[in-house]
Amino acid sequence: MASSDTPRRVAKLDVITNQLTYHVGNTRWPLPLPSPLPTASKGKKPTLLLDIDETLICTFTADSTVEFVVRPFLKQFLTFAMKEFEVIFWTAAEHYYAACVIDGIERHLLGLPTSIYNASEIEKVVKGVTPTTDHVNFYCLSRGQALTKRDSMKYIPLTGRPLKNSIMIDDNVRNFPLTPRNGIKIKPFSFNCDEVSRKTSSSWEDCINAIDVSEPNMVEAANDTELLDLIPLLTDLAEAYRAKPSTSVMRQLDYWRESNYVETDDFTKCREDDRIYNTILGTVKKTKSDEPIPTPVAAPDNKELMKRVREDTADTQSSFKRRR
Repeated sequence: MASSDTPRRVAKLDVITNQLTYHVGNTRWPLPLPSPLPTASKGKKPTLLLDIDETLICTFTADSTVEFVVRPFLKQFLTFAMKEFEVIFWTAAEHYYAACVIDGIERHLLGLPTSIYNASEIEKVVKGVTPTTDHVNFYCLSRGQALTKRDSMKYIPLTGRPLKNSIMIDDNVRNFPLTPRNGIKIKPFSFNCDEVSRKTSSSWEDCINAIDVSEPNMVEAANDTELLDLIPLLTDLAEAYRAKPSTSVMRQLDYWRESNYVETDDFTKCREDDRIYNTILGTVKKTKSDEPIPTPVAAPDNKELMKRVREDTADTQSSFKRRR
């Protein structure tokens, strides 16, 4: 029997290393986005927009290659999400980084066919060589494809997808103030291996593969269940939509909100009130209520604000009319 001093092994964290190219290729999409990609089910699906960094992964090097740690249960989460939703990735990072990460997730985590995000395929396009594939598994939006006049906010209407059938998961609520009923805040997935490296002179990979209870920060990361915990909620939204396609998944999400969430209907306060911004915006409950919170009531200040936002949206979309 192991002594009480023996370190307890916890869930292993998966590390993906993938080649990066700084070229664009065909990896930047126009706004609004093209129609949803065809799927085996052929039926319409609601849209799930996913942030990347600190929502799905934690990156620790990004040079000629990108090395990142996969959040626990990401494969299970994405496998589920792909069946029930149109999945769109949306990062505040540069397009070349986004392509590298998505390619790594597609090939190394999900085992999907090589797509246009693969570095070798991008290089072929840039050099004028016919690429091996023009396959696309997911749309991915990146830095600049946001409301740059509003702190680079990821504003769902930019995509052209119906707001009532779109949900965004992000660790940063700064993307939610104009679409508060569509946002789900997730706890950031991040950790710092620096202390472990200094103590052991080990590489990041060695540190990650030797996690034990003596490093609480790493143990917490390895035991993260945030993605897994969201599946019941997302299942409820998907089932409601599948049973009745006219269902608003945004409204269905109201069954998972606390009563005080109605305070987010004032978009100005979402941005300026620290209490709402820090403690209410994007929050969801662990269990579904019998009744949804009241339908949104537009605050007086929303009208003028949204007029300016629509102008900003049109400006941004005009900058991305064609794929680049």
